[in-house]
Amino acid sequence: MILLTITWEQAGHFVSSIFNSKFVLSGITSWPLAVIILAILFRSGIKKILTERPFRVEAGGGNGVKIIVDGLIEKTKENLKEAPKKHKKDDKTITNLPELTISKDKRTLKSVTLEAVANPAKSISDTWDLFTMDLGKIISFVSANTSLSFEGDTWHVMDVLHENGNISKSTANAVKGLFDIFQLAEIKSMEENIDKVEFANRAKEYYILCVDALEQLHSELSKTLAKDLQS
Repeated sequence: MILLTITWEQAGHFVSSIFNSKFVLSGITSWPLAVIILAILFRSGIKKILTERPFRVEAGGGNGVKIIVDGLIEKTKENLKEAPKKHKKDDKTITNLPELTISKDKRTLKSVTLEAVANPAKSISDTWDLFTMDLGKIISFVSANTSLSFEGDTWHVMDVLHENGNISKSTANAVKGLFDIFQLAEIKSMEENIDKVEFANRAKEYYILCVDALEQLHSELSKTLAKDLQS
């Protein structure tokens, strides 16, 4: 049995994403705890009081975690599809942000898949490290060139960018979804009887989503920051 410690604020986003996905019914059946969390979170006034209080989610050997991860992956795909169209690379009206190092060429994707079969836990961790490295460079650039202040986790950073009009809600939610998937996929990767081939396919899918989300974030910020820096 593995325990994951997250805050009530994170649980709010997490459970909301579950209930907004088309996998909600099977997710609830496999993981009844989601219903309990939802009931507590939306009780009048309780969410504000418990925002920073951590709690632990048990992940046993069933398929609950797998179903929720699958649902979050699909929801993240939907968010990226709904995001604004990316700008053209030769657009002269955009701001040049730091180049992304993460890519999805065939050789890299093959390597991701093979690593996931050999070491599931490490593959997810490595993907998230690559993602956060590029995300960190982007946020550092934004911090250095604007008056925006970033404190806290990935969710908070996305909220600041969205509330300031720098990125769309869909893109902010996609990045938040990737953070949720990372935490849950790490739990799934540690199971003794994991289907490594199936997990490897999901790990590859997750890697591609990370690249797509960063490219979308990069595109939107390149456009909106150009306007901010000109004003």
